[in-house]
Amino acid sequence: MKKLTILIVLITLFNNNLYSQVKWGLLAGTNLSNITMSQNNSSIFSETKSRVSFRIGICNDIPLSDAFSLNTGIVYSVKGYLTEIDYSLIGLPTLGKIEANTSFRYFDIPLDFSYKISDLLSISTGPYLGLFVGGKTTTNGDSQTIGADDLSTTDFGLSFGAKFSLTEVFSISTGYQLGITDISEGSEIYNKSILLAIEYTFNKY
Repeated sequence: MKKLTILIVLITLFNNNLYSQVKWGLLAGTNLSNITMSQNNSSIFSETKSRVSFRIGICNDIPLSDAFSLNTGIVYSVKGYLTEIDYSLIGLPTLGKIEANTSFRYFDIPLDFSYKISDLLSISTGPYLGLFVGGKTTTNGDSQTIGADDLSTTDFGLSFGAKFSLTEVFSISTGYQLGITDISEGSEIYNKSILLAIEYTFNKY
C-alpha cells in the first residue's frame, strides 16, 4: 500500500511538471494551397492554380527532451484551388472561359516532431489530420456548396516546417503540407499547401 501511494505521488508530480513545461499559443497566417490530380475526367478544366487564404488556431509545444518536442493543436484552415473552365471545348463557345474559385474548409490537427537546432531555429515534420467542415465553388459570382457528400470528411497527410523565434513570445513558422489521401473519393485529388504564420506564446518554460 505504501509503495502504491509513493508511485501515485511520483506520477502526479511528473504530470504536473510536464504540464507546467507545455507552451501554449495562438497562430495566424496564410495558406498558398492547390491540389494534385492524378486524373482529370473532364477536358474543359485547365491546370489548377494556387489559391491564397488564411489559417488561425491554437498550438502547443510539449517538450520531450532538451532538443526534441511534440507540436500539436487545432487550426482552422481554408484550402482549395483556382482553375479555368473552357466551355468552347464542349461546343459552347458563347460561354467562353470562366474562372472557378474552389475553397475547402478544415480543422487541421498536426502532430509534428520538432528538433531545436538553436535557441532561434527549429525544424519539424510529422502527420496531420484535416477534418472537412465545408466548402464552395464560385464562378461569375454564383456559388455552389460543397458538402460531405461531395468530398471526403478527412484529409490525411505529412507536413514539413521550420520555426524562427523573433522574441521570447513571437515567432514565425513556415512549412509545407502534402496530402496523401484522396479527398474526392474516386477522382484521385490531393491537397497541398505552403504555410506561413506568426505565433504568439503565452508561457515560456
